[in-house]
Formats: sequence, structure tokens, C-alpha cells
Amino acid sequence: MKVLGSMGEVLGSGAILVLDDSTSITDMLQNVISFFKHESCGKCVPCRVGITKLLERMEKGTLLEKDLKEMIEISEKMADTALCALGQSLILPVSSAVRFFKEELTA
Repeated sequence: MKVLGSMGEVLGSGAILVLDDSTSITDMLQNVISFFKHESCGKCVPCRVGITKLLERMEKGTLLEKDLKEMIEISEKMADTALCALGQSLILPVSSAVRFFKEELTA
């Protein structure tokens, strides 16, 4: 059995999302980012501003490759500068969605 860390993966909060092929990755990612916005205390600028920018990218409905790149950059900045684990962990679902579903996100 392979350890997740050796494959560059982590469990994060311990939640595992199981999706079938009828699930919209765009909708799922927007839902995850909205969850983070709801759970954020709003005191930390990187989290407050970063999540808002990510949602703006998602809500316009037509993501381009440059939008995905900026979403990764925003999430990385949040991971490096947010004051709590919530803001630091958004990089995980964003980078996974972009890594594995880039074509669907930009369709």
C-alpha cells in the first residue's frame, strides 16, 4: 500500500469527496470555495481577499488558462500567508481540480 505523502497527496481535514462522472467539477470547486468563504472569519486579509478573487474567477463562468494560473497563484499566497489552517488549505482542492480537470474547468 502506498502512503499518500509519497504520491504528493494529503487527506487534509480527513474528508474524502467521491464524485461520479456526472458531477460538474466547476460547480464542485465553486461550492468548495464558497464553503471556505462561509467558514472564514474574515480577519485575515490573504484569506478574505483571496477567496473573493477565486469566487469572482469562478462566477464569471468562462475560465481561461490564465484564470486557472491566477487561481493557483492566489491559493499559493494564501497557503504561505494566511493566519490559520483554513486559508492555508484551499490550495489543495484548487490545485487538484486544476491538475486533474483543467479541460473541464476551461470548457
